[in-house]
Amino acid sequence: MILIEGFRAYQKKLSPQDLTAHLVKSITRTDIFVGIPTLKYLIKGGRVTKAKGLVSKISNINPVIRVSEEGRLETIGKTIGRRKLEKKVLELALKRMGAVSDR
Repeated sequence: MILIEGFRAYQKKLSPQDLTAHLVKSITRTDIFVGIPTLKYLIKGGRVTKAKGLVSKISNINPVIRVSEEGRLETIGKTIGRRKLEKKVLELALKRMGAVSDR
């Protein structure tokens, strides 16, 4: 999406400095939200303990994470069930899009 935004800005014939500033602004305004339906691979990768994974599996709790500006994973919500997980991720994205368009 950043590449597309950069191409659109390039087509407007912005100066290299303005293009760079525009891309930096676009990058800082971008968030990545991910709904995790299973912790299987987070457990295998060592990011989540087996005990937390078992509790999550038994109670059907699914985390919603975002990638911070530093590249760290941050839990920003939890849901019970897959449908609610998908709804929560969509809700967060739409809310963020509204916040960005209001700027």
